[in-house]
Amino acid sequence: MAAPNFLIPCCGHAVFPWPEGPFPTQSIGCDTGVEFDVVHREGEILLRGASAEARCAAGTWRAAVLGFCDQVEDLYRRSIAKVPPGGDDDAAWSSFWTEWAARRTRGAGPS
Repeated sequence: MAAPNFLIPCCGHAVFPWPEGPFPTQSIGCDTGVEFDVVHREGEILLRGASAEARCAAGTWRAAVLGFCDQVEDLYRRSIAKVPPGGDDDAAWSSFWTEWAARRTRGAGPS
């Protein structure tokens, strides 16, 4: 299992541009949350946690993840700004949403 950068964090997180990293944006959450492995296997997804595992069809998983992504994006779009524009966070969030859009587009591609 991964260290504390949980797939489902219990609270807020921070984002940073990460030009030297493997991804353009680094997102760091708190040290409490739910972590599990997502293993892609020929047409199915294995979800493996500390005490249980489950399987589902790859298409079912993709639809659930993309649907959740759309709900999160809609929440951010409808929310009022929490930090005034023009600060250090602008570059981080710009990088985050650029990466988000690219990954969302790739995720919706052919199965």
